[in-house]
Amino acid sequence: MKKILPLFSLLLIALVTNPCTEGLIISDFTEDGRPIHWKLRMWTGSNRLIYWDNDTNNDGIPDSDYDKNGISDEFAFLGIRSNTNIHPNYENPMMGLNEAGFSIGITIVGSAKMSNTNPLMTHPLCHIESINQYEEFINSCPGVIDSYKNSWSNMNNYGVMDRFGNCVEFEYEKKSEYECIWRKYDASDERRKNITIPNNDRINLFGIVARANKFIDRGLTGNLVEMQSELDASGRYSDACINMAKLKEGKISVLKLLQGDSNNLQTISNPVLRRTVVSQPSTNCSSMIIQGVLPTESPLLSVFWAVMGHSDFSIAVPIWVNGVKYDDNKLPPVNTTTEIDTENISYYADNLRIKEIYANRVQQHILPLESKFYHEVNNLLLPYWRSLNWSDKSSMELVGKEMNRYQNQTAKDAYSLMRFLYLPHEENDNYVKFRYSLNSKFYISLLEYTDVFLEIQKNEGSKILIKRKSFAGCDYLINYGDGSKPSMSFEHSYKESGTYLISLTLKTDFDLSITAWEYVHIDI
Repeated sequence: MKKILPLFSLLLIALVTNPCTEGLIISDFTEDGRPIHWKLRMWTGSNRLIYWDNDTNNDGIPDSDYDKNGISDEFAFLGIRSNTNIHPNYENPMMGLNEAGFSIGITIVGSAKMSNTNPLMTHPLCHIESINQYEEFINSCPGVIDSYKNSWSNMNNYGVMDRFGNCVEFEYEKKSEYECIWRKYDASDERRKNITIPNNDRINLFGIVARANKFIDRGLTGNLVEMQSELDASGRYSDACINMAKLKEGKISVLKLLQGDSNNLQTISNPVLRRTVVSQPSTNCSSMIIQGVLPTESPLLSVFWAVMGHSDFSIAVPIWVNGVKYDDNKLPPVNTTTEIDTENISYYADNLRIKEIYANRVQQHILPLESKFYHEVNNLLLPYWRSLNWSDKSSMELVGKEMNRYQNQTAKDAYSLMRFLYLPHEENDNYVKFRYSLNSKFYISLLEYTDVFLEIQKNEGSKILIKRKSFAGCDYLINYGDGSKPSMSFEHSYKESGTYLISLTLKTDFDLSITAWEYVHIDI
């Protein structure tokens, strides 16, 4: 009985929780011309998420037929799914991205029960690269058998984005083995420019589309590819759709979606995706954002920003399909546990969420670190990666190595901070608290100077010299990016000409780490 009651409580919480929400934004309304696909996942704090890909037995080899359709997988992919079987959709990703740049997210579980794999989520990640291909696929009327109802019913909503920046929501229902009905809501549908909503206001929804489980339910009445009215064109919109429309004029960035006004710490407790503005949830279990690519770019440059745990008190870290492929198809080590234990970033995030008194202090730490990740990706890594020859296999392998290094170290740094911020709840020793306070202030100061504490002082031929800084009370480790073993030496000689990504990781008291990154060009 002791085991049954907690589970019932978790399910009860899930039932009264406000809805999952998903949205897509075309490139016209984003800050840098790359489309954005985002998702908020609502469930319970105890049902955490893990990274997920087509390597189900963790042997480092992608499954040859993950979706079990008899055809070998064409694309590598990654995603995020539940880490326990409490959630009825635990074998499927909540959101996923494949190497062709096709992303898919789901807002409702529908009738896909435990032990079922939803083909409308898994097949596209294995085989599909465009919206047109996805339409052809759902026209074939796929579905899953619901063993509970012994029927073919499968009702869900799927948001999809392809490498060409097309952004569409599909509502789909499998009525029988041979009959399916679906409705399409295209963000670029011209009819979205002048929509009447139920309170008789007019709103321009062109360029954005959003869907929440809490919606105006007009019901599915047939295959409505040819939409009959402007309300049909608007889709089952939610407050998310209206609020996103209000953000279009000022252009939208991933950082803005993650943090709100990160320049004003007085307002960051109410950022756009985390808390109320878009989805109006009671609590956000997690946020996921995929930033697509420019039309001329390789889809492997798409960035998957994943916030693990309750998103008010967690940190968005970037992952890439190419980075996952490089390191034997393994994902960042943090958060991949299927156990609910103390060595899990979401464990700390859950508890920090409960301790509301720490909210402002937590955000003052995590949002600057999150901003650091965002700016490093967009101002340091992506500009260099874009400049490489993506038709050259060796260039792709180089990028894969750097993606892998960055996503793993980012996850480690984020995890160390979440663990550090949780410590005051466990410690009663005044001396420990004093050390903690000093370390907290030191860490904030490091965040302000991360981009300068890795400074290359001398670069002559094959040898470089990193400017010696005072790292009192810190351990440090330098990775020179050439495959050599990381060391504590400020001097290093390279064997070949090339461009190398150097990282210097500082580890302070309480195992709190922070990393600086810089490229160096060697011409021997």
